[in-house]
Amino acid sequence: MGVLDYQLDQIEKGNFWNGITLAFLCQFGYLLFIYELNWQAARGLGYLLFALIQFFYLFPLAVFYKRRNQELTVNGVIIAGVISLLAAAVWFGCAAVHGMLPQIT
Repeated sequence: MGVLDYQLDQIEKGNFWNGITLAFLCQFGYLLFIYELNWQAARGLGYLLFALIQFFYLFPLAVFYKRRNQELTVNGVIIAGVISLLAAAVWFGCAAVHGMLPQIT
């Protein structure tokens, strides 16, 4: 009976990989939205603010799953957010060093 209780407990906590997948799908959708913008200044600003804007859609996603007591899914969302934040910081640093930041005029 102990194994069954453990499996039910794991099901109720959610799935770590579902959290990562959901977060990366949201971020991919945002990047597609920015890519389709015709106004070049908005596109450049969207890329630069990607690290900050992601929290406007990842935070509600994490709160949604936290209220459903799916801690593993919340952990996946948070870790995916941190990974993309670090990737955006690396991109911004490389672009700043090489003088290739998007023009915001």
